[in-house]
Amino acid sequence: MKAPKPVPASWNHFLHLDPYRLTNSIKGLRLGRHEGFYAADLDQQVTGDGILVCAHWPDLDRNGVYRRSTGKRIAKGLHIADLSMKELSELRSSDGLRIRRTTTIMKHARVLGYHRLELEAKQDKRLQHPETWQDVYDLAQELAFKQGVQVKTLTSIPHGAKRLRAAKAVGFETIMLPRGKGAKSKDAWWPVADYHRGPVTWR
Repeated sequence: MKAPKPVPASWNHFLHLDPYRLTNSIKGLRLGRHEGFYAADLDQQVTGDGILVCAHWPDLDRNGVYRRSTGKRIAKGLHIADLSMKELSELRSSDGLRIRRTTTIMKHARVLGYHRLELEAKQDKRLQHPETWQDVYDLAQELAFKQGVQVKTLTSIPHGAKRLRAAKAVGFETIMLPRGKGAKSKDAWWPVADYHRGPVTWR
């Protein structure tokens, strides 16, 4: 069992925009290429029917002000996990952005000339299961990004090692993002993380 390696220096230059919904959009990818980026950070949530989508927050309220395509505002307190992909696809943010399937964003990234993607697994429990990642991994293999597609997660979000274990089980390279106080467990992280970004102390 080997310790995760520091990420290559070139991997620290990737698209990460504010607001987060722009980073996770086709418009954001286009802006990134215009600015000279060849790698992008894409946050991962899961719909009610188990489809991976690019969004930072689990609840829609924090992702932006969303309305249905008819113009009607959605109810407050809804989470992405409460909606099917079809229901989610009918929503638009106040600045016209949509929450899209990860596979759709990946295809656009490849066409735009991106060399590498980092998929950041958030807190949904289904991200701890390999089957959640399988279709996305299969597409990543088909698209053949020059520097691949990696899955990463914050150590400060509970069960991070389980998320990386699931992604690694289907074939992804994995990155741990050390956060929070205290040393990190070798037993938990070494078997599942190929790389780490940021300083880490082991116990």
